Amino acid sequence: MADAYSPDDNMPKFFAKNGFADADPKKTKKNGNGKGNWGSMGDEVNDQPFNFANPRRRSNSSSMTTDIKNFKTKFDVNEPEPVFEEGIHGPLEDDEDMLRSMDSNSTEGSEDMKN
Repeated sequence: MADAYSPDDNMPKFFAKNGFADADPKKTKKNGNGKGNWGSMGDEVNDQPFNFANPRRRSNSSSMTTDIKNFKTKFDVNEPEPVFEEGIHGPLEDDEDMLRSMDSNSTEGSEDMKN
């Protein structure tokens, strides 16, 4: 009988019920605070162990871009200008028209001089 429960033992009121040992298992409201008695502002933050300093994955607000000097856009990147070589690709169409007109003028002038 030494191992049995005696009235002098300090047992929680709601022992062997669902939920936490010291909390009423039927209580859903938060002590009559706030709209609808759901608690005062900010009580929901205490329910979960949030750390607001942790950066989120794939976020636009990373610690690297806190300084505007480190932020670069696609327009800030200096790309080298493309090199166009006439020996490989040939002259542009505008240049070709100018060459034809110059060639025709020079040949006409030389023919007139020969006659």
